[in-house]
Amino acid sequence: LNEGIFVLAKLCAFYAISLGSVALVEVIAGTQVLFAIFYGWILTIIIPKTFKEDITRKGLYQKLSFGCLIILGLWLIAK
Repeated sequence: LNEGIFVLAKLCAFYAISLGSVALVEVIAGTQVLFAIFYGWILTIIIPKTFKEDITRKGLYQKLSFGCLIILGLWLIAK
């Protein structure tokens, strides 16, 4: 199941690249970091025994700031 989702994601990425600018597609793909932070936060609240993520205010701020730095770097490369 995991491998099927991975292949589907790659197919969607290749399709997006065929339709538009590679740089723009890569910048949009860079926002994946922010979704991972959000999913980790939600799963830690719902299932705290299985997912142990640092969801303190300081930890979330640090993760979000590093995620924004990644997106800024991708934007600078694409520009």
